[in-house]
Amino acid sequence: MKQYIKKEEKRFALTLENFGMILRRKAEFTPLTFVKKVWGFTLIEAMVSIMIVMLVVTAVTFAVRTSVIISSEAKYSMEAQFLAKEAIEYVQNMRNTQILKHIKDPLITEWLGELDNMCSQKFPDGVSPKPCTIDLADMSVVGSDYDVSVAVCDTGVDGCPLMRYNTQTYRYGYGSGVDWIDTSYTREVIITDPNTGGSVDDANIEALVTVRVYWEGRTGKKQIVYQESLFNWIN
Repeated sequence: MKQYIKKEEKRFALTLENFGMILRRKAEFTPLTFVKKVWGFTLIEAMVSIMIVMLVVTAVTFAVRTSVIISSEAKYSMEAQFLAKEAIEYVQNMRNTQILKHIKDPLITEWLGELDNMCSQKFPDGVSPKPCTIDLADMSVVGSDYDVSVAVCDTGVDGCPLMRYNTQTYRYGYGSGVDWIDTSYTREVIITDPNTGGSVDDANIEALVTVRVYWEGRTGKKQIVYQESLFNWIN
C-alpha cells in the first residue's frame, strides 16, 4: 500500500513539473516574441532579395546600353562606308568618262579630268597633300567638266567641312537651306602618285585614290579609309 502511494506521489510530482514547463514555454512564446523572430528573418531575406534584384537590373541596364552603343556605331560605320565608296566610284567614273572622250578625240589626254589638279595639290610644305571635297548632290554644276562640285580644303588636316544631309532628296552633300541638316561626317579625297606620294598629272600611269571619312562617335573619334588604284589607259 505504501509503495502504491509513493508511486502516485512521484507521478503527481512529474505531472506538476511537466505542467510548469508548459507554462514557462507559454510565457516565453508570446505574440511579440513570435513577431520579432519572424520579422527579423523576413528583413534579412528582403535585403538579400533587394541586392539580387539590383545586381540583375544593373546587368540588364549595362547590356542594353552596350547594345545601343554597338547598334549606333554600326549605323555610323555603314553610312561612312557608303560615303567613302561613293567618292571612289565617282573618281573611277571620271577616269572612264575621260577614256571615252579620248577615244572620240585623241587630243584629250586628261585622264582624270581636272581632279588631279583639285585633289592632288600640296600644302606649302610641299609634302602634305591637300584633300578635296566632292559634292555629288550639287545639281547646279551638271554639264560642267565635273558634273559635281569639287573644292579644295585649304585649312589643313581635318580642315574639310562637315557633310550635310538633304531630307527631301536623301542625299549627302554640302548644300544649304531648310532641307539640309548637319551630320557628323567629314569626307576627304586625296589623289597621289602611289610610288612617290607626290601629285598626279597626265603623265602618270597610275594614281592612288584615298578617301577618308571620319566622325565623332559615342566612344570617340572614328574613321574609315578606302583606297583604290586607278590606271591611265590613255598612255
